[in-house]
Amino acid sequence: MKNTTVILIIFLIHFGVKAQWQQVGSTYLTSSITSNWALIEDDAGNLYSAFQPFTDNFLYVKKYELGSWNQVGASASTEPISQADMSIGADGLPVVVYRNYNDSLVVRKFNGTLWETIGTGPFAKGDYPRIKINSANTIHVVFNNKAVFPWGTSVYKFEGGIWGPLHAQYVENLQSEFTDLAFDSNNLAVVSFRRASTGKMSVYKSDGNTWQAAGNTQFSPNNVFYGRLTLDNNDVPFVTFTDQSVNHRGSVMFLNGTNWEYLGSPNFTGEWVDYSSTAFDDSNVPYTVYNDGFTRLMSYNGTSWVQVSVSPGNGSDHHLILNQYGNPVVSYTNINQNYNLTVKQLCTPIAVTQDIMLCFGEIYEIDGQIFDEVGTYQVNLLSASGCDSIVNLNVTVLPLNNFNQSATICAGDIFTVGTTQYDQSGVFTTYLQSIDGCDSMVITDLTVLAPIETQQSVEICSGESFQVGTTVYTVSGTYNEILQSVQGCDSLVITDLIVQAPIETQQSVEICSGESFQVGTAVYTASGTYNEIIQSVDGCDSTVTTVLTIKEPIDLSIVLTGNVLTSNQNGAQYQWIDCSTLNDVIGEINQSFTVIESGEYSVEITLDGCTATSACQPVDVIGLTEMNMDFLISPNPADNSIKVSGIQFDEITVMDLSGRKLIVQKMYNQYDTEIDLMEIKAGKYIVELKNKDAIIGRSIFIKL
Repeated sequence: MKNTTVILIIFLIHFGVKAQWQQVGSTYLTSSITSNWALIEDDAGNLYSAFQPFTDNFLYVKKYELGSWNQVGASASTEPISQADMSIGADGLPVVVYRNYNDSLVVRKFNGTLWETIGTGPFAKGDYPRIKINSANTIHVVFNNKAVFPWGTSVYKFEGGIWGPLHAQYVENLQSEFTDLAFDSNNLAVVSFRRASTGKMSVYKSDGNTWQAAGNTQFSPNNVFYGRLTLDNNDVPFVTFTDQSVNHRGSVMFLNGTNWEYLGSPNFTGEWVDYSSTAFDDSNVPYTVYNDGFTRLMSYNGTSWVQVSVSPGNGSDHHLILNQYGNPVVSYTNINQNYNLTVKQLCTPIAVTQDIMLCFGEIYEIDGQIFDEVGTYQVNLLSASGCDSIVNLNVTVLPLNNFNQSATICAGDIFTVGTTQYDQSGVFTTYLQSIDGCDSMVITDLTVLAPIETQQSVEICSGESFQVGTTVYTVSGTYNEILQSVQGCDSLVITDLIVQAPIETQQSVEICSGESFQVGTAVYTASGTYNEIIQSVDGCDSTVTTVLTIKEPIDLSIVLTGNVLTSNQNGAQYQWIDCSTLNDVIGEINQSFTVIESGEYSVEITLDGCTATSACQPVDVIGLTEMNMDFLISPNPADNSIKVSGIQFDEITVMDLSGRKLIVQKMYNQYDTEIDLMEIKAGKYIVELKNKDAIIGRSIFIKL
């Protein structure tokens, strides 16, 4: 956006028929009858006015700044006064001199806060005091000195903390009036005064040591009043006065070499003049002011005095200066306004037309007035010189150019609009300068895609590879791979890769003769070392190495000796089986088996973890059941005991089916007896009876 425009217009005044008097400040400086003692301008262009209201007759000073008159401190005097003057030092602070009602002269200076007396108090007695400060900032006062009659003209200076005369006590030791003082470009004092006895003006000049007459003394007509001294730009002295003999009209005389001459016609004013003064512009043109019912400004055109302008209002006590802009400024007491003090400046109104082009949202400011809309406006300005001027404004406001756009970028990227960079999602307004110098508003709806990060855990078999993008991995580890997503953004793929170690299994296996061993789909029946590749549960190849041993075959042959069956396999575990029922013969677990019942029997042999069953062997037990069976065994099957009765016997034996004797009892001619079976385990057993050592009978019972 272009900078907001603030205008300060400075106009110079050119005098002519359109020049107008403009009041300095919005009101009069006073609101009662006032004596106007001084009007001066400091080096910064600020106006100061010293005046005496008749309401209290004290001396006051006001300063014009920021468009208004402001009082400088409290009262500049500590008492009522009758005459006064003011000057400004090189330090920019005002200094006043006044005469009190006792004819005592006092000098006071404003120190920035309050007024303070210069010296110990009144430094002399006299009247018509005028004060000037030279370039060395030394205060000088000229006055009619009443210390010693006949009250001559004196110039005092304040130096070294005391007041003392400049050169001799008196410039001229004869009673004087209307004294005045100036300093030339060499810092030498020049004094003017009216000799009271003749009413004529004289001018003296300091040569640095003494006072010397400037031209002929008493050069004016008799009985002139209100004399004022001015030096032009070439240090030539000019004296303005009122000639009583010609109806108090004003004249200006100047020192032409060694003689005093009239500037233009004598008594050129049309009416009475009091305290008129002369001022020079930068071109050394003299100006003066006087009153004839109106305040009239005159200038000398080289041959005669001509009227420049007429100020409304009937005034007196005139003071004239040309300010730093060359504008005439006059202070006077306005007779038509109860002698109130006013200050006016002669201004030439200046009209300026300006075409102003603004960008949308800009303002154009002149003297605190703001313009931001299309239109034609008239502005009255107070220029730096203090004069009003008219500015006609033609204001054009260019419209604001709007552009809308949507954009998408990847995380970490930057989107630029003009010179502004964005890296976050949002709606942003950017002002760019177009070719007409105005802002264009670009509204950007920006989307920043979130970073894509994928994590994966992968297991592969030894010897395999895994590919991410164009990169192939074959070793376990964690890998970061940046790929481009479908939106064109980088996508980070984090792969935690595990390469399974090759699986190799070794096993030693023993199987029995006639058995087989399977690995995967392969079946082995002979001793040897075999390698088989099969797939593990994780899908990888697994190498299984099998050392297979086929055990020696079991000898299943049986030898029958009488009614005793014997296995030819030694050192094994045995279980004899009744082939008719395929049930184990209870208790028959030895290598040999004594058969007590005819039938077919086989043996199950377990050796070195292998089990095999022999073929059925028929056995015919002859004679066992044909022995005397007249005795009775009860109960049968038996529990913990049996009772044997029925025949006479004198020995009873209980044996197992293999013929091993378990219980033997001897008795005499016994017909019955009871045998305790508590120590015998369940199974089939034989009871054998003898009589006189001859077997008389056998029978089988079952122990539960």
